[in-house]
Amino acid sequence: MNKAKKPAAPAQLTLDDIPNDLRVQILTEGFISKRGHEGQTHVIKIGGRPVEDTVISGRFCEQTAIARYDIGVSPVVIHGAGDKITAAIKELLKEESDFDRRGRISRANHMDVIKSIMMKANEGLCETFREAAARVHVPVVPLGIGAFNGNLIVATPFDAAGNNFSGSPVRVNTTFLRAVLADKTVVPFIYTMCHSDRVYTHEDKKVTKINVNADTAGAAIMIALNADRYYAIIDKPGVLDADGKVIPRIREDEVEDLKKSGVIHSGMVTKLDNAVDIAVETQKPVFITDENWLGDALTIRGRGTEVVASPSITPRLRA
Repeated sequence: MNKAKKPAAPAQLTLDDIPNDLRVQILTEGFISKRGHEGQTHVIKIGGRPVEDTVISGRFCEQTAIARYDIGVSPVVIHGAGDKITAAIKELLKEESDFDRRGRISRANHMDVIKSIMMKANEGLCETFREAAARVHVPVVPLGIGAFNGNLIVATPFDAAGNNFSGSPVRVNTTFLRAVLADKTVVPFIYTMCHSDRVYTHEDKKVTKINVNADTAGAAIMIALNADRYYAIIDKPGVLDADGKVIPRIREDEVEDLKKSGVIHSGMVTKLDNAVDIAVETQKPVFITDENWLGDALTIRGRGTEVVASPSITPRLRA
């Protein structure tokens, strides 16, 4: 019995396949979109596989360098190092990591390990950015910053008495951050180990830094700077429907139905909840997309999934 042949996959276009008149249309749309973003501040949270995979992070860094130099956007990149922290605590301290509804429980004896792993992740991202900027011939450099540097973010712990030194921001040093952004040849890469609001002690161990979730820190920076856009970079082109297609826009009041139907599940639940929280907190849309985020800034219809707090927020044009 002969098996039915599968339809051939569509051929992938190369730049040489694009007719000149279509190139002109593409460039025209790009320049129109560029004008809409020039001078804006975009807070970009990158985490998980996009940080750990150097090919993916390389593409992200290329586009971030171009956004800074050629489009005139001021990107503020925020990251953590969740999985690597969990692995390091197990390997170095022989302890399992605990989590609650707010995220990781950071014990006093974990803080040095958490800081060390975040710093290494930051150094890796900055090196990837340097290489990426060189590939696209952009004279822009990364500036690795711990959120405790210059008291960039001061935070308070969730439960110091209960030995949980994860926490939430209480203030952001916008003077420091604006001074960094004033240099158009620099892109800040911030890891979210923050300065504590006071010195804490647990079993004779002093704690002067607080571990803050990257999305939480990003939202605080977004609000403090009155930034224009927030991007959550993941390993998918956006939030996908049951057929694997990107959902162009999700309103806050649609999220629970998407969860109940099973369209949103597993790790995407947390990602979408974080996006909704930021959209509600900032009253600005949040974009969930992959490392090719520049496709959002250079196309009128955008890329990825736009998450809005309520129907009162006017979304951009979408298909």
